[in-house]
Amino acid sequence: RRVRRRISTPSNMSETVTNGACYCGAVKVTAVGDPKAVLVCHCRDCARWFGSLNMATLFERDKVTVTGETVEVTNTPPEGKDQGSYRTTCVKCKGNVLNDHPGMGLTDVCSGILDRPFEPAFHINYQSATWKIKDGLPKFKDLPAPFGGSDETMPE
Repeated sequence: RRVRRRISTPSNMSETVTNGACYCGAVKVTAVGDPKAVLVCHCRDCARWFGSLNMATLFERDKVTVTGETVEVTNTPPEGKDQGSYRTTCVKCKGNVLNDHPGMGLTDVCSGILDRPFEPAFHINYQSATWKIKDGLPKFKDLPAPFGGSDETMPE
């Protein structure tokens, strides 16, 4: 674990801006543009970090700004991958803020902290699902092909 402070300025403020804050409000997040994907992740890492499944709101990594003092935990890379992800929480309230995926160029801003709602388009890592959800959305065994997965789907 390490404490860090990351402050940057989004490059194009004419796009849609989504804001969020941790539970206590000490850490603020700004994402510029629309998410590249909104999905439900059922992997064991997300389940352990959130205590449940994760509704991931994935923005381009360079369009996400975090201000405030955070703690970052490095995840071990999944089998077959050369890089893990970096999960960030607030130093004060320990609230989850984001999960950075540098290898994908995407940052998952925790949906629950955002100031506007998003609807998921599909489920990933459904083979690990603790809860089976019948919502009519595609259920990928691991990941869709554009995210480096097998593109194999599973029944609800």
